[in-house]
Amino acid sequence: MSQNEYKHEAKGHSPIQKHLQEQFGQMRRPESAPEELKDQVFDTLDTLNLVADIVDLFTVKFSKTEAEFLDLFQEDSANDDEE
Repeated sequence: MSQNEYKHEAKGHSPIQKHLQEQFGQMRRPESAPEELKDQVFDTLDTLNLVADIVDLFTVKFSKTEAEFLDLFQEDSANDDEE
């Protein structure tokens, strides 16, 4: 295992990244793919994962949290009305 492969494996890659790493391994030509290219591919995947996490945070999770927060106020006001 090369030093670069070890570096990427240690980060804990997603299944997509592991699949691409396997594909790089199967594409063995007489000359290996340049390490710079591999680094760029994995950096791009890391960036895409980051963007996906940010989008998820500010769309799905934010809306869910906001709805739960508003439900708490509705429950409190309903409890106040009952008393």
